[in-house]
Amino acid sequence: MGQDASCFRNHWFNMTCHESDTLTPPKALLLDTFEVLDISLQGQLRIKFPITWVCYYQYGIESKSDEGHRLAFEETPYTFSNTHNKFTAIGCDTHAYAKGLTNTGVFESGCISYCSDTNNVINGSCTGIGCCQSSIQAGLQPLKLIIRTIHNHSNVWSFNPCSYAALADQDFNFNFSVSDLLKTNFLDRNEKVPAVVDWMAEWNETCQEATRNKADYACLSENSECYDITINGPGYSCKCSPGYQGNPFVPGGCQGIGSILLFLLFVITWTSYLMWRKMKSIKHKEKFFQQNGGLLLRKKICSRKGNTFKIFTIEELKKATNNYNASTVVGEGGYGIKSKLVDASQIEQFINELDILSQTNHKNVVKLLGCCLEDQVPILVYEFVSNGTLYHHIHMPKHFSSISLENWIRIAAETAEALAYLHSATSTTIVHRDVKSSNILLDYNFTAKVSDFGVSRLVSIDQTQITTLMQELGDT
Repeated sequence: MGQDASCFRNHWFNMTCHESDTLTPPKALLLDTFEVLDISLQGQLRIKFPITWVCYYQYGIESKSDEGHRLAFEETPYTFSNTHNKFTAIGCDTHAYAKGLTNTGVFESGCISYCSDTNNVINGSCTGIGCCQSSIQAGLQPLKLIIRTIHNHSNVWSFNPCSYAALADQDFNFNFSVSDLLKTNFLDRNEKVPAVVDWMAEWNETCQEATRNKADYACLSENSECYDITINGPGYSCKCSPGYQGNPFVPGGCQGIGSILLFLLFVITWTSYLMWRKMKSIKHKEKFFQQNGGLLLRKKICSRKGNTFKIFTIEELKKATNNYNASTVVGEGGYGIKSKLVDASQIEQFINELDILSQTNHKNVVKLLGCCLEDQVPILVYEFVSNGTLYHHIHMPKHFSSISLENWIRIAAETAEALAYLHSATSTTIVHRDVKSSNILLDYNFTAKVSDFGVSRLVSIDQTQITTLMQELGDT
């Protein structure tokens, strides 16, 4: 089945694509009429069928209708499925039936649905009170849905002015309710319903006859076999041989279940490995987060009002830094990337120092925005300073720096202001101990910002000196 001549077997399996400005997405049509919902290689396809309906005026005169739909598949490889469909009628004054034709003669089947008021109607029940259902015979090709009434709805018009009938897939998610009887609710909600049509590869030909004409034989896969369909005269279709599955209508379409199982085993194994690796990564991140004092830090920053310091995840840092691109890394710490916080007292000291440094707020001190504690070595996140280091501008190769003498003097003064702030304006004195041109950054206005507290010391109010753990960190 398909649109291209190389895809469909004959014109009965030709599908057209109906496109318009108002249709999104385009619709596949069978026989230029029926919208196809899905196709099964086991010989079924689901198609949208219109609902038959009749409505009346208050005094029993028919007001409008769309009845007598003749769904025709004569002289085609299609029949209405008796195993997947149910004939359904809805109404409180309704006699509906389906009339069709098989190779053995005329078939009629229907049901009566009646109710005097909505109090007797049971939601979800379709047994004759407001809703009824019946089966159809196998092999029907033309089918007509007809609605009749006893009192033209004059006795029930106030709550049920219309009757409905439809052939629908029994797996269709239809749950009858009282609201289906009111006004035109059912039609407004379900202009068309899905129904199942059985199809065969060829009609008017048996397997024995088909195998004599290899050029037109439908079962093209090497591991396929033909089976006869005799529901409505001779016909046949194809299936994969035992131990194989796939598409029997194309060369090589039936594959051994063993190879498929092997492929599925590979997919399952690979998926399991990825899940195991992900779980292992999550556990490692949780371990490092706790080991690096994450719970203590979270408690500290949550207790501060107006806090802007953030604890980042590894994924957030990788995304923000383009997977730790070298241009975004400003240092790896005095003891290198392998340094760890092991002792519990070290962890508490580190968190206390990090808490103090995160509260520094001066225009000439690089702002500590946050940290990541999910790696073996904690990573600090600073504000981005765009104009490089003072060292770079002093030692510019081959040409002079564009910084004026006035700006040089200002940069020196701003650096002094930053150090004065760190020494005396914070609750705990921060002694930098490594002031040099490579640790002074410049923004786009050549404003100085002191950075890299890698070997600094914190001096508390009682003047006890404590060397910070910042030299043991990776800085981003």
